[in-house]
Amino acid sequence: MSIPLFLRVALVLLISVAPAAGVFGEESFSGPDWIRDLEQGQAEAARTERDLLVVFTGHGWCFPCQKLDQEVFRERSFVEALQEDFVFVELDFTFGDSEEEQQREQALRALAKSYLVHGYPTVVLADAQGTPYAFTTGYDIGTGPQPLLVSIREAEKGRKAYARFKAQAGKAEGADRLALLDQALSSVAPHLEGIEMRQDDPLLVFYAEDLNAILADEGPEAAGLKSRYVARKAARDAWLQRESVLQTVSNEVRRLRREDNLPAAIELVQRHLEEMTDEELSRRLEGTLRTLQEWSDQHQEALATTRRMLATYSLSPEQRESLLDRIDYNFTQLKRLDDFQAHIDSRLEAAGDDAAARFRLLSHKAQLSLNFGDTKVSIPAWREFRAVTEEGTDDWYDATAILARLLMKKENFEEAKPLIMEFLRVDPSGAEGYVYEDAAQCFIGLRDFPSANKMLAKVEAVAARLRETGREGDRQNAEYMERRVREMRAEIPQESQAAN
Repeated sequence: MSIPLFLRVALVLLISVAPAAGVFGEESFSGPDWIRDLEQGQAEAARTERDLLVVFTGHGWCFPCQKLDQEVFRERSFVEALQEDFVFVELDFTFGDSEEEQQREQALRALAKSYLVHGYPTVVLADAQGTPYAFTTGYDIGTGPQPLLVSIREAEKGRKAYARFKAQAGKAEGADRLALLDQALSSVAPHLEGIEMRQDDPLLVFYAEDLNAILADEGPEAAGLKSRYVARKAARDAWLQRESVLQTVSNEVRRLRREDNLPAAIELVQRHLEEMTDEELSRRLEGTLRTLQEWSDQHQEALATTRRMLATYSLSPEQRESLLDRIDYNFTQLKRLDDFQAHIDSRLEAAGDDAAARFRLLSHKAQLSLNFGDTKVSIPAWREFRAVTEEGTDDWYDATAILARLLMKKENFEEAKPLIMEFLRVDPSGAEGYVYEDAAQCFIGLRDFPSANKMLAKVEAVAARLRETGREGDRQNAEYMERRVREMRAEIPQESQAAN
């Protein structure tokens, strides 16, 4: 989905800044004492006999990362519950343009690869030597700290059981030793996530020494255990072999994209599809083809590919809904408003009384309505979605802020103002700098310059705090805020600035 910059700020950065102490006269908690270098974190963990809680994140561009930080790591109770047991390490995958930042990016990319991290955010629990014993990928917005805290405590039990069985195995022989090694591996395996998420089997990668000790045993009592781990390795090898086909195509597609040769990339994928016999690989290649067609603005062809996938493959309900979403998206790119509305309406009708499905579709409709670039289309869609949101929820905040911005785009500042004020009434710190920036722009449009100056002062206070965090993403956000403040101050008459 392509969303204009002024609206992407609402969608992506809406809550990227947590409340700062003193800005609103309230005490706030800024989160754990992050260490932002893994080696330093390991040294501190070894010195204090703690484990590592490592977060691979992306401030400023990864919305779930921002929410994880705000809803979990800025909860005092969560940090206090874990700080005696863990050293907190944050690895931020937001990079600048300097040579130093390029070196940092190279180092962090290599680290992510070594830890089998392929999505953000990813929380990794590891011992002081850096060996991981638990992964949690993604964050379900709104769930808060309790689910993660529970999973961390369960993973801790697994690590302690692993250490206990491993120590006992070191003193045992024969079948007893093998059984203890198996118990050790079985203690951590449930917390490492599967091969689909990690793109490899983490048990085989990080616990190879224990596994190889079982496989190397030639005693007759080892046969049963060995067969289980031999089968696990074979399953991993088969998965990697199948993935290697897609990886070869993906690498070639990336090369052609760098050369700005999308037609050749499309032809490459189509050629491989003609030779493909594996249904799952074919489905995924068709998905790549559709994406390339969309990137190439071949939206009519992308529609045909999507419809073919719906008719050809065995799909889960989630996969089917995702493909139907792509039909909607391509209608918007083709500016086929009537078809878009008819398709969405048919999906809403099919959803019937399923409130969750209808809610998702209204959100989907509102977001895609922005692609038409016409407030006559987008404002009604966002009004409709906002009407079904619950005040104070993330969806309500998004709908309120975006609807206000759309109204301001139409220079309907009178109608935008109560929406912005309502947002700030419900949660004056939820979007800190960005919604105060909107408020300032609205007041300028209303020629209420004293109120605009007050809002700009709040934005400047947030920007000053962001510059002190040490995060590259926060520095970039601060620069954006400061630039917007300068631009808006230029719209305020000099005498009104001085009067304030």
